[in-house]
Order: sequence, then C-alpha cells, then structure tokens
Amino acid sequence: MMHIKQGSIVLLFSILLASCGGRSPFTAEVKIIEEPKEMSDLTMEKVESEYVYSLFFSVCDSILISSTPGVTDYNFHVADIKNHKELGSFMHRGEGPAEYLGLTPIYRIEKKNEELVALTFDPFKKRLLEWNISKSIELGRDSITFLGYYKDSNEYGLTYARIYRLGEDKYLGRTPGMSFLDPDTEPLLPSYWFLEGFDNAPTHGISILKRPADNIESYGAPGACLSPDKSKVVEAMGAFAQINIVDLEENTVKSYRMAGSPDESNTADSDNKSYEFQDVASDVNSIYALYCGESPAAFQDKGGCLWLYQFDWDGNIEKKYLLPIAIRRLWMDLCTNTLYGYCGPEDAIYKLNINE
Repeated sequence: MMHIKQGSIVLLFSILLASCGGRSPFTAEVKIIEEPKEMSDLTMEKVESEYVYSLFFSVCDSILISSTPGVTDYNFHVADIKNHKELGSFMHRGEGPAEYLGLTPIYRIEKKNEELVALTFDPFKKRLLEWNISKSIELGRDSITFLGYYKDSNEYGLTYARIYRLGEDKYLGRTPGMSFLDPDTEPLLPSYWFLEGFDNAPTHGISILKRPADNIESYGAPGACLSPDKSKVVEAMGAFAQINIVDLEENTVKSYRMAGSPDESNTADSDNKSYEFQDVASDVNSIYALYCGESPAAFQDKGGCLWLYQFDWDGNIEKKYLLPIAIRRLWMDLCTNTLYGYCGPEDAIYKLNINE
C-alpha cells in the first residue's frame, strides 16, 4: 500500500490492473509498435530574439515567457518576439512580502476573459497561484490570484513536479517515483494525483507502474504534457522509447514502445545506458516526442536530440523527422498551433514547421 497522508485515499490499482499480469512492472500491457521506414523532411525557422533566457520557455502567439529557476532576481521574464521588445520581469525572488523563493516553470498558458493566464506554484510554501500575464504586462507589476494551498500525496515531503488545472477547483499533480534507504519503506510509484477542494487535497491517483521496480527513479518521464482538451496526459520515458497515455476520464493507462527499444536493463547505471525520449508536446490530433537514442555523453555533445516522432492519440507513429539542428525541449503554442524547440548551444528557440 502506498503511504499517504489521507488514509481514505486509495490509488486506483483495482481499475488499472484488471487486465494486467506477468512480470512487467507497467500498469498496462506494453504494446510494441513499428516506426515508419521512411523519414519525413522538416524545416526549422529560428526565432530572432535576444530575450530567450532559459530552456524553460513558453509561447502564446507573440508572447515569450522564460522561466529562470534560481538564476536571476525574477522568476519570469516576458518578451514580445514579433516586435522584438522586452515586456517586463515578474515575481521577484526572495522571502519577503510579495516575493517568491521559487516558482515552477509555466507548463500551460490559457485565455480567461480574453486575458492570458497561467498556473504556477510555490513548492516551498505549497501555494497554488494564478498569474495574469496580460494584466502584469499592462500594469508593469505582478498580477497574482492566490488559489489555495495544496497537500502532498505522501508523508515524506515529496511534492509535485507539475500541477495542471483541469477545471474549477480541480487540479492534477504529478509525482516522480522514489525509493528509500530503509528497506521497510515501500518505494513511491510515479503517479498522477487528482486534487479538489479549497485545500486541494488529493482524492485519488493513477500510476504507470503496478508495482515497485528496481531503480524506480529511472522509470521517470523527462517530458509530459496535458492534452488540449485536458482529458489525457502523455508522457515520454527517458529509459525506453516508450510513451504512456493516461486517460483522466476513464482512469486508464496505455503504453506504447517502439520496436528495438532498450529493455528494463537500461534503467540501471551502466556504460551502455542510453537516453531515449527527452520531451513531448501535443495538439488536438498528434503527439510529438523528442528522441535521442544515444548515450548521455552523445546527448550532451550534440546539445540535444536530432529526432522527432509524431504519434496519433492511439499510439501509432505517423511520421519520423530528422532535425537539422539538435533540440533539447519542446513547446506547443496552442494559440497558433505552432511547435517550438529550444536549441541549447545557441540558447535560441526555433519554429518546427510540422504543418508544411
């Protein structure tokens, strides 16, 4: 049984594992899929801007937000990439009034009453915040709405890596897997938790694993994103060429692994370890997963990944692209349906022309 603060909360293994058996630690039966034999061309267009400050970036139309955790005096920097203009820096870092010791990067930008807003949270004080980006730009100062405090899903201080808003007072928190030195303490499974109510307490959760696995931290996903309609989460795994699609309405998980992917031995620390998927983004019709397939040293030397795989929401690979420039992170601008990538060596972002 997973250790959690709220004894009445039960992880929905009974639903998720009804049809699962065997020795695999995964909740769902992992379906092996073949990749296309032919490669598709993809052009990339550099966004000329001197205001890209971090790989933790987000874009909505002409608005670029750079999240700089622990690097600058402010948590967020905003620029207009069409008019090449800096629009301001917001949420001063500190422990004083109206300051924030640390805020999570922006993982979703939405429109609310024709204004751009985004969810962020303070993992030190466990506060959920709504940032009104449009009003902050207009006023030249922070425009923040405090949404409430949230409660962790466990008793060990392992907080959420991400929190998404699903609806009015409904949120989804993601926790990584974790093992402990104490052999009597059962590892925590990587999970998605549903939070509701004023105090944002978790009501139930879903895990991609049905049981603890060796080196459970290696079963993490470097990239994950919420679908545009907020009905699913897709995550791309770092140790396997595998994506997991979590259906938030049906409480189910489906896993798809590319033929030839490393097996579970790739989760161990070894000279033969490889980086597989490194990030993921999505639109209404497709999932875009950034793929390395090489050693950590090769990933660092190239500054990112040279392959992009396009899936449909049924887990089928539609296209594979060879990128002309190595990319380290993806972002889907849902305002314009434009896919962006961050290039580390250049500290720049590119448009990936997937719609050509």
